[in-house]
Amino acid sequence: MKRINDFNACYDECTQVIEQYGVIRKTAVQRLHIYKLILNKNYDQAHTEADSLRNLLSANQMHHEIYLKSGNYEKAYIYNNWLHNYQDSVNRQVQSSDIAELNARIGTERIKLDAKALEYQNTALNLKNTQLELDRTKSQSELEMMNIENSKLVLENRNLDLARLNVEAEKQKAILKEQQSASQHYIVTLSLVLSFLFLFTCFLIFYLYRRRKTMAILQEKNEELTVARDHAEESDRMKSFFIQNMSHEIRTPLNAIVGFSQVLSTPDIEVDDEEKEEFSMLIQQNSELLTTLINDVLDLASLESGKYRMHLAPHRCNELCQVAMVSVVHRNPKKVKSYFTSDVPNDYLFVTDKERLQQVLINFLTNAEKHTERGEIHLHCSLTENPGKITFSVADTGPGIPADQADCVFDRFSKLDEFKQGTGLGLNICSIIAGRLKGEVKLDKNYTGGARFLFILPLDSVPDK
Repeated sequence: MKRINDFNACYDECTQVIEQYGVIRKTAVQRLHIYKLILNKNYDQAHTEADSLRNLLSANQMHHEIYLKSGNYEKAYIYNNWLHNYQDSVNRQVQSSDIAELNARIGTERIKLDAKALEYQNTALNLKNTQLELDRTKSQSELEMMNIENSKLVLENRNLDLARLNVEAEKQKAILKEQQSASQHYIVTLSLVLSFLFLFTCFLIFYLYRRRKTMAILQEKNEELTVARDHAEESDRMKSFFIQNMSHEIRTPLNAIVGFSQVLSTPDIEVDDEEKEEFSMLIQQNSELLTTLINDVLDLASLESGKYRMHLAPHRCNELCQVAMVSVVHRNPKKVKSYFTSDVPNDYLFVTDKERLQQVLINFLTNAEKHTERGEIHLHCSLTENPGKITFSVADTGPGIPADQADCVFDRFSKLDEFKQGTGLGLNICSIIAGRLKGEVKLDKNYTGGARFLFILPLDSVPDK
């Protein structure tokens, strides 16, 4: 390794000198480079560099050195023979020249003897080369025999491995057969277990389904019974409340009618004309109130029983509003002004039940008269407030309806002021009529000047008959 390092150092120094002073002998530099490649074991590049040498002898010498260093002795031997032959040729030429000179000096016989001696030497060299060739051939034969023996050993090893693999395969086959048998037994057992579990699951699901269905039916029946019980209790409560309320509401106007009638019919009681007119007006008002109470009860019974049939026909909405206004205006308190406005043309027709629509408007107006002591009551008809619908509204300047009671004003027997006359059925009847006409009634919660009730009917649907 040290000699190689020394060579590399010398090579680098020589390269620097050549680069500095130029190349004197190119062949020497090439041979030096080839030795550098041989030491670095770049044999292919070394052969390429050797082929570039112009001198055939130098090129073959380099090839011989490369093959020798790379361990390719066969190729090295070929180039060695070539070099020997070349050297022999050169030697013969030299020897021939020498013989010619000797012949010139000592004569023809001496030259022949020398030539014969040289020929013997060449023959000896040829014999030596032949012996070397025989030795090489023998070595190759021995190597081939060894390779054959190795091949036989490899083949025998493979046969042994194959036999071992066959034995292992038979063993694995037996194990696999046992496993297959066990697997089949396991599969049969598992299939039976799964079948049993499946049947049990199906039975359980069916049982749970029937049980759940039975429980659902039972719960539904219980709920129906609960609803029926609650409805019966509510009906009983409502009936008691209705009887109690109606008894009071009917007794009050009836007592007024009877009392004022007795005053007017008793000759012993002196009553002037003004008092007679006032008593007559009170009798008329209480008679109308009593009639309204009876009509509300009859209308509610008729609507809930389903016996009432809607009488649908085209009507002018403005005329219906004006008739409703005229029918209740005489009951207005003295300090209350009632008026009607509309943005609907007077000849505008729409299909509805005239009596039921007027009943809703009259109930709205009557409710407004009860709760308005001063100010105004405004009935309005509009097609623009709710596009596609016709809207009737009754607004008053009374105390209004508290926010916490706004959602229950349309409930049956609902009265915000228990001291006001009435059964609490009027607005509930309005709600039922609105539903039959495919409309709705509601309280305008945005109105703050009192109370404003809305009756909204669609224009493109046919009411229930």
